[in-house]
Formats: sequence, C-alpha cells, structure tokens
Amino acid sequence: MKHYLIAFTFYLLLFPSHVSAVNYYVSPSGNDNNPGTQSSPFQTIPKAQSTVRGLIQEGLNSNIDVYLRDGTYTLTTPLTFTPDDSGTDQYSIKYRSYPSENPLISGGTSITGWTQHSGSIWVAHTGTDQFVRDLYRDGTRLIRARHPNNSGYAKITTVSSDRKSISYDQRRPNAGLGSDAEVITLHNWETSRTPIASSTNDSSFVTTTPIGFNKWYAVARVGSPIALENAYSLLDTPNEWYHNLAEHKVYYFAQAGENPNDHTFTAPILNNLINIQGLATRPINNLHISDLTFRFTNYVLPSTGYDGFQGNYRHLNKDGAWDARPLSMAITYKYTKNSSFTFNKINSLGAGGIALGVGVQDFSLNNNIISDVGGNCVHVGWDENLSMWDEWPTATINEGNVPHNIRLENNDILRCGFNFSGAYGILASHVADLSINHNNVHDLPYSGIGVTSKWGHGSTTQRHATITQNRIYSVMRLLSDGGAIYTLGDNPNSNISNNLIYEVHRNNATSLGAQNNGIFFDQGSGYYAVSQNIIYSTSGESVRYNGTDSSYMTFGTNYFNISPGQTGYPQTIASQAGIQPVTTPSPSINPSPQTKPGDTNGDAQVDGIDYVVWLNHYNQTLAGGSSIGDFNNSGKVDGIDYVVWVNNYGK
Repeated sequence: MKHYLIAFTFYLLLFPSHVSAVNYYVSPSGNDNNPGTQSSPFQTIPKAQSTVRGLIQEGLNSNIDVYLRDGTYTLTTPLTFTPDDSGTDQYSIKYRSYPSENPLISGGTSITGWTQHSGSIWVAHTGTDQFVRDLYRDGTRLIRARHPNNSGYAKITTVSSDRKSISYDQRRPNAGLGSDAEVITLHNWETSRTPIASSTNDSSFVTTTPIGFNKWYAVARVGSPIALENAYSLLDTPNEWYHNLAEHKVYYFAQAGENPNDHTFTAPILNNLINIQGLATRPINNLHISDLTFRFTNYVLPSTGYDGFQGNYRHLNKDGAWDARPLSMAITYKYTKNSSFTFNKINSLGAGGIALGVGVQDFSLNNNIISDVGGNCVHVGWDENLSMWDEWPTATINEGNVPHNIRLENNDILRCGFNFSGAYGILASHVADLSINHNNVHDLPYSGIGVTSKWGHGSTTQRHATITQNRIYSVMRLLSDGGAIYTLGDNPNSNISNNLIYEVHRNNATSLGAQNNGIFFDQGSGYYAVSQNIIYSTSGESVRYNGTDSSYMTFGTNYFNISPGQTGYPQTIASQAGIQPVTTPSPSINPSPQTKPGDTNGDAQVDGIDYVVWLNHYNQTLAGGSSIGDFNNSGKVDGIDYVVWVNNYGK
C-alpha cells in the first residue's frame, strides 16, 4: 500500500486534475467541523481562511470564493491576512457576501442587563476592562455625556503657562468631574483630547498633561473652544451616556418611558478589524473583499492624550521636536498588489476607516459607503511608523514601498471626524499614480479631499494625481484653514478637474484660523492643472494660496460663484460629478452539490485535493466524516476510505 500511495502521489503531481472554481461557505449558525459547503458551512472566518491556506499551499489551480452568509461575525481579535493567504496572477481569492444577504463583521460587544440607577439613569456592566469610548443603541451612535450640551463649546478664559490649569466661560451644573473625564480643545485645523486630573469648581479644571503641541496653531489659548466629556455629573440629557472604568459600568440617560433592555446596545472593543499585511519580498496578490459590512472599533487614548498636528497625525512630543504618528485604522493594507475592496460598508468606528499603506500597488477602492467614522475615512499612504512629512524608506518612484496606481472611485464618504475633528474624507500622503474620481464626499468637520507630502516645493514621490468628477459639499463645518480640496507640496503631472464643490462652511463659534475655500493650495503646492471645476457657496474664496502661487499651476476654464439656476451654470458637468449609477455584481452560485463518495470539500468532484485531505489524516481516529477523508464514517481514516476515493477518482 505504501509504495502504491507514493507512486500515485507522484502521478498526481505530474498530471494534476483540473479543478473548477472552489466555493466555501461560512455562517454564524455553522460549525467549524463542517466541510464548509453550502449545506454544511463553517462557523468562523478564520476556519475558512485556514482551509483556503491549505489549498494555496498545495498550489492554486482555480479561483477560490468564500461566501459569508447573513448574520453577525463578532471578532475577539482582528483578522490577519499574510502572504500565506495570497492568490496568484492567474487565480484570485475572494471573501464576499452571499447574494442578497448582509453579513456584519463586528469589533463590538453587547451591553445587556440594564437596571434603573436613579430616575432616568440606567446602569449596566460592560463585561470588559477596555475603556469604552463610544456606545451605540440599535446601531446609532449615542452622545457621550458632555458640557455644554447639544454639540456646543465653551471658551477658555484663562490658561496657565504649563497649559494644564484651565478656566472657561460656561459654568457646568456640577463641580465634580471624576477620574474618567476628558476635555476636547479645538485648534485651527486640528483638535486635542486631554485627560482631566481634577476639578474644584464649576468653571475650571486641571489636566494630567499639557493641552496641545507648543505651537501657535495647536496650543490651548484664551478663546479656544472646549467641551468636557465623560463624567457622571454631565449626564443630564436623554441619549447621553458615561463610562466608569474602575466600576466597569456604563450609565445611560434614557428617553421618557424607555427601557434600555428593549434595545440593542453595542460598545466597540477592538481597535481594528482586519490587517492585510504582505511583505516587501512576498506581497499579497489578487485578494478581494466585497459586499460586506464592517462596524464597531474602539480607540485607546494615550496617557498623554491626543494632540492633533494635521490630518489625524498626533504629536508625540508636547514641547520637543516635531514627531507625529497617524491614528489607528479599522482596516489596513500593506504590500499588496492587484487587489480590491469594493461594494462594502464601513461605519461606527472610534478612529480611522481604511488605510492603504506601504507597498500597496494596483488597488481598487470602489463603490463603498464609509460613514460615521471617528477619524479619517480613507487614508492612502498611512503608516504607523512614519510621520506625515516622512518619505517612504529608500523610496523611489518605481520602488516597492511607494503606494501607487491606487483607484478610489464611486465611494460615498460622509460623517468622518466624529471623535477627531481634523479628519479628511480622503487623505493621500506620498502616493504616486492616484485616481480619486466620481466620489461623494460630504458632511465633514474639516476638509473633504487632502493630497499632501511636505511643506515647500521640492522633489517627492508624490505625482500623477487625478482628482476629477467628485461631488464635495457640506465641509468645514467645525474647523478652519482648509477646503473642499486641500493640497500640500508639489505633485507633478496632476490635475483637479470637473469637480462640483459647494457649501464650504465657516462656523464662527468654533473657527479660529484662516478662511475656508473651495480649493486650498497650501505650502509648496505645485504642478496641478485646474479646469472645468464648479465652485460656489464657499465662505472664503473659491481658490486660495499659502506659500505658493498661481504660477505653479495651469488653469483652464472653471466656473466660480455660479450657482444652479444662474446663467452660465454648466449643468452637464455638474450632472456627471459624484457617484454614478452602477449595478452591484451578483455572483452566480451553483446549487449545493450532492456529496459524492470520496469528495472531501463538497465541490462535486473527486480529485487530487480530496486525496491530499485523506492522506493528511491517514491512520487517525477523528470526527469529521468525509470532510477529513473518512468516507465510510467509521471514525477512522484508513485504507477502506482510500479504496472509496480511488474508485470514484475523476468522477
């Protein structure tokens, strides 16, 4: 028998049978001991992932599709994809929803068992040691207990030289703040979040660490808008909540007549959901994620707080050298090629959305809805180890570190920057061959689309950006010194064209800095061709320059300060901007095949893959039946099962 098996193994290697596309299925009601067929699905995504890895190790000869059925997949740790999960130039790996179903990948935990604490205030245990920074009721973000209420801001009246002792102009109803309170401070184009150490009266407090970075644009000063958050004494309005970390409890101010036990409350726990991490020497190839929903991430505030520099990069040194790092992101990509993320929904996040980082090449981020995000919705050029102004290590344009040939098209991007208001809808840093086309970007506290490298003119890997036919509106709702489109640094052979831009606001209660514009060319911006853009209803000028000028640009015909209904309004250009109709591709799935004798993976074929499964379990006593090679369900994988396989081989 042994000699025959060895001979037959060589036969399979020399003459492998052709395998059609392989499908696996996952359902929250499945079982990881199942074979992963349509009728007997796996229960978890990691089980499907490990099964696919086995096929990859044997050498792909077909595409592989993993279908997620309806339901919630609650993660206890982030999903991680490595080069072992890679497709090939010829064969793809796809993780997608089953047609017409809506699987949810969640990083949250349910808060249950509410009891009435006092009046309208209810309390429940969190069941976690994590600091809960966001809370959702029936999928809707609730308001963290704050002062002033209703998204208002007080103004600093005095600030100590060490930027820790603060007084302000709107007295709060109660003096005590407890040990979990924070203060949000708005700066020109960024914000700070700082833990509060103590408070002795109703109009002052002392922080644990200085507020802001010691520069004029990002430091606490008289007149800076502030809001206090997360204290029991601030819990005074329906839909507000407060987390007591030491007690591991959440307190909720219910609506009149509401019983929280009649609703679903979710607290985000994980800081990120998926990390797709190839290597410079082994990039992940041909991996695609589509038609899935990703929700609920947390953010761990550092002990020194968050001091925003720009674009959700935070200063690491309060008063020292410039050094900044970006916020965490829910979904990250590094060193991938020929891959995509399409037709997905991302929302309910504590920090950033999706990041395309070092070594990401030939990537499509298309037809997604990204909303209700704590920081940047999309960040191309993100790297947790690099500052905003750093170039990629040993970077040249054709070298593998530089993200290039990135396409962002037909996405709906909205309500970013909920927790960190200096966010962009789309931020791209040090990217080559970038296309940002036909997106809707709207309802933001700061700028819509940012393309940045470094301050001042000079050589950079950033080049060939196309920002065209986007609809950007209702931006700059909180901060200042930005625009619907913001640029920084040279970007050779780039163009900004056919965009529809309107409703660029200025909030006089919170804006401290320079004007807000349709397009803002900041320091060192250059080499953009600007034409056929429609810009109206802006609080500042349609186009503004700082540290550069129009001689670095090429202007064609544009339409400034012409609104719909006015003479000369280019209706055709306007109608072609933003998201365009597209039909979601619906994969064709064959009905679940009847399991054949000798078929381990339910693909209705008895072939070399089934032999390998049998061989890997030979002479083992295991449960699993046909899925492990026990074709006669005897509880042991043995020679009789081999006979079953060989008699059905090729059928």
